Amino acid sequence: MLKRHKTEQKKLKSILWSFLIILPSILLGTFLVNNHVPVQYAYFVSCIIVLLAVFDFTTVVLIEQYRRKLGRATIPALLSAIFVILMFLIAASLSRFLKHLDYSYLTPFVVAAVLLIYIAIFREKNIVMKSYLSINSCALSILWAMGASDKIVMPF
Repeated sequence: MLKRHKTEQKKLKSILWSFLIILPSILLGTFLVNNHVPVQYAYFVSCIIVLLAVFDFTTVVLIEQYRRKLGRATIPALLSAIFVILMFLIAASLSRFLKHLDYSYLTPFVVAAVLLIYIAIFREKNIVMKSYLSINSCALSILWAMGASDKIVMPF
């Protein structure tokens, strides 16, 4: 009976941590969706987001051996973030040649990736990994806002 109570407390604590970690990401995402805030330092932010994609790929490679200890959705969430960032890179490259092409068709992919990241945050047990996933969610929200305001400047 006591062991079951401790297990329930751990689950409740994990859910509470998930809500606390997800809250800034949700607030930033809703603020950017409602206001379409143009990013002041678009080139710098774009470079950081591309660097985050490199870190995500490195993280996926390094944590592959610990897959059983991680939540089921952690690796797919990181891969979806990489995929969406690469889609924005490709769209930015194509927009140089096709002037009428905007980033609005990438919105469903961003929403799907962010939802997968939120699911992964709730399924993950490690607080550091939850925080890292939340940073990815914030980066995707910022990237989407830059695309909506047409301020994406990719480093190459």
